[in-house]
Amino acid sequence: MSARVHGWETAFVKAITVEREKSFAYGRADCATLMGASVRACHGKRHPALKILKRYSTRIGAARILAKEGSIGAVLAQFFEEVPKAMAQTGDLAIVINARGEEAGCVIDQARAIGRHPETGFFFAPVAAVKQVFRV
Repeated sequence: MSARVHGWETAFVKAITVEREKSFAYGRADCATLMGASVRACHGKRHPALKILKRYSTRIGAARILAKEGSIGAVLAQFFEEVPKAMAQTGDLAIVINARGEEAGCVIDQARAIGRHPETGFFFAPVAAVKQVFRV
């Protein structure tokens, strides 16, 4: 795990603001690109996780990557350390289970997880409700 870049806090706020203005589109404005925005804000543009978080442009492409990798958690575990929910910090990545029982990737912003869903747009969940947290 590498240290966060200088000014990451301001970059994180800007990145989330920009992400919130985008309409949902797989590979351009979805849960993985939201997580990628957090990684870029915290570590800069060259973090290796960014390659896998942007390797698709359709729902089917995203599903293929997840089928190959096993889960969102498996993808994140390749690059980041899993930490207890109680240790979640702004900028960290999280996984929640949605109403359909599917995993959704999120970012932590203070005491909440922020995610993006194709039908409902942005959603917020308390950190206590997340399944896993990964330190970015």
